[in-house]
Amino acid sequence: MVVLRRVVLVSTGFTLNRPLESILKTGLGSGDVLIIVNSEPFRDKAVEVVNLLAEHVNRIYSGVLIIKKILDPGKFFEDNVRELRILVESYAPCKSYFLAVGGFRWLTIAFMITAYAVYTRRMINNVSVETLELLLEESPIVLKEYKTLEERTIKIPILTRIADVKIDELEILEAIAKGYYRTKQIKRYLEQKRRNYSTKTIAKKLQELIRKELVTWEKRGRSFIYKLTPIGKTIA
Repeated sequence: MVVLRRVVLVSTGFTLNRPLESILKTGLGSGDVLIIVNSEPFRDKAVEVVNLLAEHVNRIYSGVLIIKKILDPGKFFEDNVRELRILVESYAPCKSYFLAVGGFRWLTIAFMITAYAVYTRRMINNVSVETLELLLEESPIVLKEYKTLEERTIKIPILTRIADVKIDELEILEAIAKGYYRTKQIKRYLEQKRRNYSTKTIAKKLQELIRKELVTWEKRGRSFIYKLTPIGKTIA
């Protein structure tokens, strides 16, 4: 029986306790991958915390590959999501664990959407999503009023697809993401993957992707070029 490696993503803020606690609860083994994610705008502090967490993990576990990732909220949100998703999928086949237990709120949302994007592509990426955990935070005003409340981690029991897409539609989205903007270019890309579709069939599939709001189009000369919408980019 083949045992798949685990890819664990954990978000950090400026503290170590909660991320480290979640990592220990999930567990790591030799050959597993830990991706520690933090974000700007306070880059120096973000890097410091990521490095400290990596040192702690290295002292506890052996044989774990640790990847450090600093995301930039100044970039388009969907670009950050796609960057994380591609990083996870680069270790396929694997099981993925998303621990959004630190950092800015936008980073928590990015983790959620990335988990959903990986789940949407599960039929072609050979990556399962085993868990999605979020840190449930209360505002300082609420915590002051109700002193017995504590921050806690909750599991999100429902995974949903970002869009209802088929394998061939995902491959067309991938083609557009890689710069194949015209129908004939997309056809050549698919032929490289041994998908032999006629230009007419591809055009119909593109229309379906437009209907699903994953692709937009514009006329250039006598032909059309196709581009990804922000939603389409997350799963392309």
